[in-house]
Amino acid sequence: MHTRFVHTTLGAVAMVAAVLAAQTPTRATALYGDIDTKYIAPTGEFASIPWGRVGFRTYGTSTPPAWPISPNWALRAHHAAGGVTGYDIEQNGVFYNVVQSVRVANSDLELVRVSQPFSSFFNMYRGQDEIGKELVLFGSNRQSKSVEVRSEGTNRFNGWYITGQPLPPNPGEDARLNWGRNRVHDYVNVFGTETLYATFDAPSTPGSMGDDEGIAYNGDSSGAFFIQQAGEWRLAGIIYAVDAAYFREKDTQINLGAIFDARDLWEDVPVDPAFPNGPKRRVRITGDGPVPFGSYASRISTYRGSIDTITQETADLGLVVVPEPGAGLLMLLGTGGGLVVAGIVRRRRGA
Repeated sequence: MHTRFVHTTLGAVAMVAAVLAAQTPTRATALYGDIDTKYIAPTGEFASIPWGRVGFRTYGTSTPPAWPISPNWALRAHHAAGGVTGYDIEQNGVFYNVVQSVRVANSDLELVRVSQPFSSFFNMYRGQDEIGKELVLFGSNRQSKSVEVRSEGTNRFNGWYITGQPLPPNPGEDARLNWGRNRVHDYVNVFGTETLYATFDAPSTPGSMGDDEGIAYNGDSSGAFFIQQAGEWRLAGIIYAVDAAYFREKDTQINLGAIFDARDLWEDVPVDPAFPNGPKRRVRITGDGPVPFGSYASRISTYRGSIDTITQETADLGLVVVPEPGAGLLMLLGTGGGLVVAGIVRRRRGA
């Protein structure tokens, strides 16, 4: 039982039932390469996915993005202020008021209905073959990645802390999404939600996207995974959680980072696996090969039937018009001002 599963939206920090004094101002998708030059995709790249001046931003509350998937409905993360209505979603300068919010099949997916039809929307991924597919993930705001994480004793280079405040938008520009690339590594059930899991791998790892390899981070809730299908980038997942937290051997502070190899860092595991919320013991993370952290996104293909039933609009959608581009704790991506920390059994590479 691992205890580094954390919601990616900012929320009150708790470990199972215990409140911890760990907080972070960070909000960013982290890339392996040079953050300052590779956060914003160049013109034309991933042309059917919004970047730069981005629509689908929400107003009136602190709610994260929503992604239109039919004329009147959009998808977002339930844990990020699920059930909220009355705010606006902006698309290409037009504001659409959210009048209904419906949780999908008790998962972390939330459907929201707007008062007038969107001008364009995304097709959702179809099929059950996501493992191994390349994906593009979109998070919240560009960040700095300036402090290396090195394990005590061995000085192994594990990854980075994420530091600094989100960069402000250019004059006249809305807040920007940032992006990274990855591959679907596995399907993982997270508190009853089927998710797509993508590990944050160093360039030397087969299948890595090199400097573009990305991992979600705190503040990226309701971001998205896109996978290419039938010649277009289709919405395949809504970002839910990330492996981001670990411990030092002798203290209780939760440390957060974008980690591509967690070996020789520490995690707390149950003394008795039959009682996952019982007493914990601290163990060093080991493995024959790198042990990467990763990102989790609610798997849309699993819930297509429920989505189609709720919307009554998506069952027969084919190719659709998309917006033009403009100029270890698992961090359950929660709400508010800290972190929601919980435990989950998951598979990890090299363990």
